[in-house]
Amino acid sequence: MHHSLEIQYQPTVERLLKRTLETEKIPSAYLFAGSEGTGKWDSAVRFAAEILASTNAEEPDMAIARNKTRKLIHPDLHLLFPMPSPRNKTEETELPEHFRRSKAEDPFSPVEYGRAANILVDNVRALKRSLYSTSAEGGWKVAIFNQVERMPETSFDILLKTIEEPPSMTLLILLTDNIRRLPKTVLSRCQRVRFRPMPDDFVAQYLTGRHKIPAEQAGGFARLSNGSITEAYKLAHSDFSDRRKGALRILIAIAECDKPEIAEAVENGFDSFNRDEALAVIRIWQSMTRDMAVINDNLDDSLIINIDSATDLRKIAPKFGGMKTLTRALSELLETQKLFYRNVPARLALTRCAWRMKGILENKQIFADSGIS
Repeated sequence: MHHSLEIQYQPTVERLLKRTLETEKIPSAYLFAGSEGTGKWDSAVRFAAEILASTNAEEPDMAIARNKTRKLIHPDLHLLFPMPSPRNKTEETELPEHFRRSKAEDPFSPVEYGRAANILVDNVRALKRSLYSTSAEGGWKVAIFNQVERMPETSFDILLKTIEEPPSMTLLILLTDNIRRLPKTVLSRCQRVRFRPMPDDFVAQYLTGRHKIPAEQAGGFARLSNGSITEAYKLAHSDFSDRRKGALRILIAIAECDKPEIAEAVENGFDSFNRDEALAVIRIWQSMTRDMAVINDNLDDSLIINIDSATDLRKIAPKFGGMKTLTRALSELLETQKLFYRNVPARLALTRCAWRMKGILENKQIFADSGIS
């Protein structure tokens, strides 16, 4: 049987899944794990398209099945994803349709609702009932769980039972941006597929082709995205220039000022600090810290990501010292990201991070008087 699976931005994943299709030894559950924006959703849909197409013997029918799957309208494709709790009967229909339309049109862009979204218990139960019903086209059924880490703990028991005793010819594909938030019982029963950061050229081509971003800007966003097409999308659709300037001002304060002035720089850095804004600042600091490592090691300027900020970074880079200090600073930035999963207020987390980075520069550890350990 001919398979047309192509996942050019994740060649290792493509080879693994093609081998599975060729051997026809398909496990009951996959876990696609990797950072946000590394193509897990698109890959899962492409793989599902091949599985569902295999129900048909003739190539024209296979092509129809693939097309229906990629449009997310195949009757044997079942989807579970974070969404807000419906406020009324109309939203019970509109919210899922909004997700399907958005992802069918652009599989890489984030779906936004304007309010908090999580995987709902009722949707988990409904999906389980669907999987145990008869296949609409007499072959495989495929279920894709998007951002499965946002499922309530009580729902993992339902999922685990389905993985342990799956219906015949049923494939579950679990997608996660944060594998550490999944129960070990679920992890142990899935075949894991690791997704690495996307190539910068693919991310840039996506921005220019899909969103008409000028090539020079698209290249800059791609480099700053750390291989996340979602992050690149957000950068291209936000007031990124002002955010970067604010993040740089705080970084300069860390290098040159005392704790009270650093706190003031954080306080005045932005009009608001929600979780997404704060995480964006952390990522900017990460890229600028890496740039300072390039500067301090006298490497080629072509390796500098924030080339438009190179003059300012050259001024403060010596104060950050050698690779050991910069590595400790990067580790502190990674640790700060974890605070957001503990619901620590964004401004408080950033102030704490800035003070601790200052402590690293002074070659001592500062435990801020913030009540966070």
